[in-house]
Parts: sequence; structure tokens; C-alpha cells
Amino acid sequence: MLDQEKFFNTYKVQEAFEDSGLSWDTLEKIYEDYTRRLPEMKKIADRLQDEISKVIDFHVHSIHNRCKDPEHLIEKIIRKVGVEKRQKYKNINECLDKISAITLLDFNYELTDTDRMYLIIHLARLVNK
Repeated sequence: MLDQEKFFNTYKVQEAFEDSGLSWDTLEKIYEDYTRRLPEMKKIADRLQDEISKVIDFHVHSIHNRCKDPEHLIEKIIRKVGVEKRQKYKNINECLDKISAITLLDFNYELTDTDRMYLIIHLARLVNK
């Protein structure tokens, strides 16, 4: 479980959190889900690194991988969503709703809150390029 007061003291994102419209409960679910999946993601990253190293046909000194620390992931979500809410692109929720409808209709899968948060991060990246 993520201690909200300690988190805000460490990362200084309370104002961005308040601007974001996110709920702490949702962020805790994302944190727990990510923490649960992190060991498997590290294994996958290591396997990808090994495979890339095997097929590279030019000299590379080294290849590294990393998975984001769970607390830093939450901090980034807060920062990115807070920025998104303050920018001119207010239609991110409309985009999310369309993606949700497509996944439900075409794949019979309903997006969870965690899925929606991951999508917000990636959509914000695309919109801000």
C-alpha cells in the first residue's frame, strides 16, 4: 500500500494530483498491479535484451534495460495526467471512451481503471509530440 502523505512529501506532486482529477484509490490499484507484474516484466526485458544482443549486426558496446520503479510510475502518471488536464487537448477522455467502445465491441473486453490509466499515459505522449 502506498502512503499518500509520504508519497507527496517525497515527490512533490500534490498540486499536480489535485489538478489531475485522479483518485488515490485508482493510483493504489495501479501501484499494486504494477508491483505484482514487475518480476515478470523484468524477466521479459532481460529476454528481449538477450535476443536483441544476439541479432545485432553492428558493434554496440552494451545494451541495458530497466523497468520503472513503482513509485516513480505513479509520480509520472500524476505528472502527465496533471499536465494533460491543463493543456489544450481536453478530448483525451473522448478518445479513451472510443477506445473503450472498440475493445468492448470488437474484442469483448471491458477496460479496467488500470487499463485506462496506462492508455492516458500513452495518449498524452502522442498528443504532446
